[in-house]
Amino acid sequence: MRIRKAILPAGGLGTRLRPLTHLMPKEMLPLGNRVVLQHVIEECDTAGLDTLLVVLNRRKTALFAVGEETPCGADPLTGVPSRSVYFANQAEQGGLAHAMLHGEAFVGDDPFALVLGDTVIHGGESSLLGRMIAAHLEHGAAATVAAQMIPGPDISRYGVFDPIEPDPGDVFRVRRIVEKPKRAEAPSNLAVTARYVFSSEIFRACRECGTNAHGEIELTQAMTWLAENGRMVLGVRLDPAQHRLDIGNPQSYAEAFQLVAGHSDGKQ
Repeated sequence: MRIRKAILPAGGLGTRLRPLTHLMPKEMLPLGNRVVLQHVIEECDTAGLDTLLVVLNRRKTALFAVGEETPCGADPLTGVPSRSVYFANQAEQGGLAHAMLHGEAFVGDDPFALVLGDTVIHGGESSLLGRMIAAHLEHGAAATVAAQMIPGPDISRYGVFDPIEPDPGDVFRVRRIVEKPKRAEAPSNLAVTARYVFSSEIFRACRECGTNAHGEIELTQAMTWLAENGRMVLGVRLDPAQHRLDIGNPQSYAEAFQLVAGHSDGKQ
């Protein structure tokens, strides 16, 4: 089996990056010689994901151009581009699971990737999404999630893995995922990191797991529901040379730009 579909949530308003995001969506901010969403689409290309759904809102229609203008190959006989990019409108903000649910009809019964449109995985010798897809198919997983080691008190800002193994390797099975635990209560120092591969069971899990105190469906709780109901949930670590570039606030964007620009200039 080949996994070809990906949902790219890009409907957030980018409030922490204002006033920049009054002028353009954060996914269109420059990062080196390309914009953020181009990097994300190219990650999908590398992993063999060629059928993409970008979930946006009506204030971010400029993203249409990114999907159209990011270069890709074409069928040599017909000239039809080898990548298809579709768009869906998320009229109300309701969290990551809410954005993903806008792609349920697009996905159907197929496995798919969920790739955050405002986060870039930079560097490394192999595609993180490619490794995740391979692990997902090899183990027959229901959910496969990127994992990054987060030191110290910052762990409380993330969904945190509770691995079944006491000393998890590069690919590990997950008992549950805890959303933003206190540092003392975190089950590990491995955090959920912006890239996911799912079977279509995740949509049922979102409906069955209930909502949080704000009335939102939490994707971490849906994945825990899968694990608690006997389905395999895996974590896959970033390799040591890979960086998660979060275009979420001025400091993290500045750090991301500096890193990518430095590599573009041939610097380390």
